[in-house]
Amino acid sequence: RFDGVSLDVTLSDQEARAPRNAQYWEMLGHRAIWRSGWKAVTEHLAGTRFDDDRWRLYDTTSDFSEAHDLAAAYPERLEELKTLWWREARRNGVLPLDDRSLVELLRLKTPVAHANRSHIVLRPNQAHVPATMLLGGSDRSLLITAVLRDRRLHDDRVLLASGGTSSGYVFYVLNDRLVFEHVALDERTVCVSKRALPVGDGDLKCSIGHHSDRSADVRMFANGRLVATGLIPRTLLHLSFWGIDVGRDRAGSVSHAYTGEFPFSPSVLESVTLNFSESYHLEHLAEEVEGVE
Repeated sequence: RFDGVSLDVTLSDQEARAPRNAQYWEMLGHRAIWRSGWKAVTEHLAGTRFDDDRWRLYDTTSDFSEAHDLAAAYPERLEELKTLWWREARRNGVLPLDDRSLVELLRLKTPVAHANRSHIVLRPNQAHVPATMLLGGSDRSLLITAVLRDRRLHDDRVLLASGGTSSGYVFYVLNDRLVFEHVALDERTVCVSKRALPVGDGDLKCSIGHHSDRSADVRMFANGRLVATGLIPRTLLHLSFWGIDVGRDRAGSVSHAYTGEFPFSPSVLESVTLNFSESYHLEHLAEEVEGVE
């Protein structure tokens, strides 16, 4: 069950009223509740009793930046909001509260446990690889290898796509040239081979060599031969909320050079392998994820 209300009216009319009069929030034990302009919020210390959390109160209609805590001035209003928070939490299945740290949660055998696998083989027509597996970023050194069987002239399609139009990367063939595109917000990097690709069996590779300043070198190979190089000025752990697709671009097209999914035939594209040469440190990963959230 998804309990939500459309925000469309607030995007088209600056005088529009909020589509609902109350909204609760919870993450890692931290909590907040907003109702009719008043907001109560508390920051939880892991390992302590939730009943001991200190709540703050703000009038967001006159204090948008939440600079003035009014908890002492309006204790009854604060208690009303706290009671409302618990009611909303029960109604939406938030309880019981969990104050484990993000590092502890990342250690669980969830989809994110795949993030530190160094070797992953993907196949066309397989299931979508969600963003929660943390494999779709560009912030680690990576070698992408696509194995093709009996490729013919003008077999032009997507080999691997991560993310979407505003942020992501895509490895594809167009006009018999090998192409890699990377988009990080307003920065777009495009690498294109100058020569036509060979036909028949072979492998196409794209190497992303990460630097400490978050830039990365791009090198592309066709059957072991270097065919193009480039530089990504800024890489990201979290390119989008979409994830990865093999042999097609299912989200909003990463590249403007094609339309739709631009799918490769499974009879030609045999597999795509991801080889990561670096692992995530969970503490650093937790810090990066919290920064995105």
